[in-house]
Amino acid sequence: MQALGNPQTKFSSIHIAGTNGKGSTAAFIASILQQSKYHTGLYTSPHLCSFPERVVIDGQPITDTHLSHLISQTRAAAHHAHLTPTFFEFTTALAFLHFAAQKIDIAVIEVGMGGDLDATNVIAPLLSIITNVTIDHTEWLGRTRPTIAQRKAGIIKPGVPLVTAETNPSICSFFASRCSHLNSPFYSVSSLLTTIPEQNTLDGQSFAASGIINDTYQISLLGPHQITNAGTAITAAFVLKKSLPAITRQTIHQGLANAKWPGRLDIVSRDPFILLDGAHNDAGIASLSNALDTGPFPPPDTLVVGLKADTNPQPIIKKIAPRFRRIIVTQANYNPLPASQLISLFNPRQSSLHAIADPRQALLFAQQALRPNNLLLVTGSLYLIGDVLVTFKKPPCSQSGQ
Repeated sequence: MQALGNPQTKFSSIHIAGTNGKGSTAAFIASILQQSKYHTGLYTSPHLCSFPERVVIDGQPITDTHLSHLISQTRAAAHHAHLTPTFFEFTTALAFLHFAAQKIDIAVIEVGMGGDLDATNVIAPLLSIITNVTIDHTEWLGRTRPTIAQRKAGIIKPGVPLVTAETNPSICSFFASRCSHLNSPFYSVSSLLTTIPEQNTLDGQSFAASGIINDTYQISLLGPHQITNAGTAITAAFVLKKSLPAITRQTIHQGLANAKWPGRLDIVSRDPFILLDGAHNDAGIASLSNALDTGPFPPPDTLVVGLKADTNPQPIIKKIAPRFRRIIVTQANYNPLPASQLISLFNPRQSSLHAIADPRQALLFAQQALRPNNLLLVTGSLYLIGDVLVTFKKPPCSQSGQ
């Protein structure tokens, strides 16, 4: 970053880590900031269809012209400094350069993985957020929740407030202790805010919040876990109001209502009824399972599933597959677990099984096999979800096949 003039110092930021819910929480907060008339950057990963989704200002992805220029600028700086950055390090530097050049007010920065050693951990944020801590990326972050929590706690900075939606008492205690040591104010969402679901429809859901804020909110994102993520965003907005006074009760309402985050309980068709969800780890699958139990969806009938090679298939096999009459195993375009290998893990006595490696052919077959007024679910990998969004030409893939 020094070789590029430390662009990360040219704008304010909010730093978000956590196993699940980082992207949705980031989208909620960025939307609130935009509604508050702050010139807002958003940096997330991975993308669903094309790279520009990762680097967004006021809801607009980076243009090809800006991207091409910044690639050249970042590559030249790395060469001059005799550095060989990883892909994520390179793209993080590029994003920060873009935000600085466009003179944004504030950026919402999603951690790529972990926290302490992540490329994004060079910023000095106004607020740090850790959504939760569950098991994922064990080969890099460790195999226990306390070990993973230590890695994520690496984003806590001296004097910078931390908001967390984690509810495990020992992990919350660890975060609070770290904050106390660093003189960083500690805010536990569950201690400050109670949320109660109200209406739940295919167009969104509403919930009542009480505690630091007493109000009722509407969001378009589906699933009980999105109420938790919205609660985290509300708590973050409450803390940020001290330094960002344009945040108001009204802009919180508008920001939550307008937030979009494709590929997560995303209805791409209602006739036939096709639902996409990028859940891939144990906690994500548990949230998906809960949403299927409590949501306003048709009865489950056909499942299309594809996993990355490094994904543990057991959560989907145990918690999702038994609901479905027919299972079609496929594979996404990035580091897939071969369909021929994945299908052998499912119980042929439980569901009708089919292996179709091409995801578009798998989706076509699934639509033909789907019973009327029943649910077709596509899940297991965000890369698979991206493939399907391209097929349906749905945002953010309306004009992209990359």
